[in-house]
Amino acid sequence: MEVNLNNLMEEWLNHKKYNVKTSTLSTYSRIIEQLVKDIETIDNINKNYLNEYIKGKTLVCSPKYVQNIVMVLNMLIHYFYQRKIIDKDFKIRKPIKINKTIKVLNPLEYSVLKDYLIKNISYKNLGLLITFYTGLRIGEICALTWENINFESSMFEISKTVQRVKNFDKSINKKTIVIIDTPKSSNSIREIPINEEILKVIKKMHGLDNNYILTNQEFYIEPRSYENHFKRVLKACGIKTTKFHVLRHTFATRCLESGIDIKTLSIFLGHSNTQITMDTYLHISPEFKKKEMKKLKI
Repeated sequence: MEVNLNNLMEEWLNHKKYNVKTSTLSTYSRIIEQLVKDIETIDNINKNYLNEYIKGKTLVCSPKYVQNIVMVLNMLIHYFYQRKIIDKDFKIRKPIKINKTIKVLNPLEYSVLKDYLIKNISYKNLGLLITFYTGLRIGEICALTWENINFESSMFEISKTVQRVKNFDKSINKKTIVIIDTPKSSNSIREIPINEEILKVIKKMHGLDNNYILTNQEFYIEPRSYENHFKRVLKACGIKTTKFHVLRHTFATRCLESGIDIKTLSIFLGHSNTQITMDTYLHISPEFKKKEMKKLKI
């Protein structure tokens, strides 16, 4: 009897939905759709084919997305083996990590953008300033409410994220829905000190505890809309359009250049371990490398 690859993968996905968060399931589903289209038949679920497939993906996809594909493939392979669909249980190799070029704001862009936000302060622009000084992910700043600011300890308390994910509820006639959930890992639930430079601005704009900071209302802005606001601000500043994540990268780079150690930066960013922080950021600043090299005494 011919085995339908699409049905098998959907079966596995339905099995996983009881064990993972909705956001994770949405990621798995997106990858499954890609795998069904690319792999085509169960005969292609073999080590040589899949290793070559992953090698090709490294050329067109981000390292993180390729790692997610590898993870899903290995779970599928194990599931197929348990179902006796394939004869061997094997692992696909993770690709060699390649440090991709990461965009950060240069000193002039940083200064221009910061001055613009301060001169044109609004709740949305306050969110951008907060991201400047915290490196929050876009979903985290969208989920931030006034009650997440501890003024006694001068700390941001990060515990939620806003995400648009695939809708798995058949009673709702929508392809995607917006959810507010805990961050992707326990390390992402964290406290970040508030820089004194923006603390005064925050206090002046302080609203009701249940209000979201970006709106000062009980309704939130979803990440896609906030990304569009960020692009409009960049245009007003004469800065080339880039992704919102540039603020996180710029924050991390400035922290390193200011002498903040990797462990502390990793905590600020909510990374699950310091290796992620080092792999992502230690190679991106030539100025920082030169500065550190000057410390060497021979």
